[in-house]
Amino acid sequence: MKNIIFICQAVDKNDPLLAASVNWIKEFSYRPEIKEITVLSLRAGEFSLPENVIVKTIKGSNNFLTVINFYKEIFRNLRKTDLYFIHMGGPYAAMLLPFRLFFGKKVYQWKTHSYISSLMKFQARFCLDNIFTATPSSFAMNLDNVRVIGHGIDTDLFRIISAEKQADLITTGRYSPVKGLDKILDLVAKYNEKFRQSLVTNFYGPTLENDKQFKNKLVNQRDNLALTDQLFFRDPVSQEKLPSLLSQHKIFISFNEGGLDKAVLEAMACGLPILTPNQCVTEILPDHLKALLIVDKDSFDDQVNKLNKLLTLSDQERLSLGEELRAIVRRGHTTTLLVNKIFTEINNHEK
Repeated sequence: MKNIIFICQAVDKNDPLLAASVNWIKEFSYRPEIKEITVLSLRAGEFSLPENVIVKTIKGSNNFLTVINFYKEIFRNLRKTDLYFIHMGGPYAAMLLPFRLFFGKKVYQWKTHSYISSLMKFQARFCLDNIFTATPSSFAMNLDNVRVIGHGIDTDLFRIISAEKQADLITTGRYSPVKGLDKILDLVAKYNEKFRQSLVTNFYGPTLENDKQFKNKLVNQRDNLALTDQLFFRDPVSQEKLPSLLSQHKIFISFNEGGLDKAVLEAMACGLPILTPNQCVTEILPDHLKALLIVDKDSFDDQVNKLNKLLTLSDQERLSLGEELRAIVRRGHTTTLLVNKIFTEINNHEK
């Protein structure tokens, strides 16, 4: 039986970006190898977790105090800790390097992002026993310790719901340049011009402090393209409400090219057709769906024509496509499957 430390940014089922952490921790706690999980998180909100999970918040009033709080918990649990697992990013692998070198502690990390910083390159090479990622392009370093294992979606929550369509397009996630939202605006304008339509499009997500200027640029772009009455920038919704919301739209559109975006997989799990140029999504689709759902990021003609193809599907075609997309997620990208694969790799590594 193992005691592990699980390191993440938030433990809060209502967090608009990081609510999935709660489900990950829960799946970890169910593993037969696990005796106890101590979660070190920058912040915590509402959550319900099994009795063998202890959640500690480490964020201080400044970065120095956060580091102090982190190391306090590491030393407090040092003797009983068998391994560390880092969910997503941060400098934690480098901070744990002395414990890996001098105490033989294993350090693992989940990371999906096409951009790899200098710090992450160092951590990947020298600080981690294994790096888990979703697809070959989701962590673009060719290292022996990288393991491609799919993504983790709660398919009990994200499921097909019969609902009347209230709008045409939806995308979710923070308002950030990396999400390619400006390209979606241009595409909607081009589509409306070619087909003399007025697509109703909804963006849902939070605006972080560093992204406020970009959000203002999006608003100006929307107004300049005469989309004010049909394209809406909305606040985020909780994960519990998201499946119903997704089901009220015809298509999920994403121009995010940084790793396999879980928002795309959540839409697929809800049976929603997707449209994206993302290379990582290409890696999980069969050829006939690539031709239908993957667009050339530099070709408006390709984007407009494939968008029109999806918008004009019959009800039966839409249902069949949705069921096929959900099946892809259920076969390879559920949280339970993901955690099983993680522990298979950990157990093999420690033999």
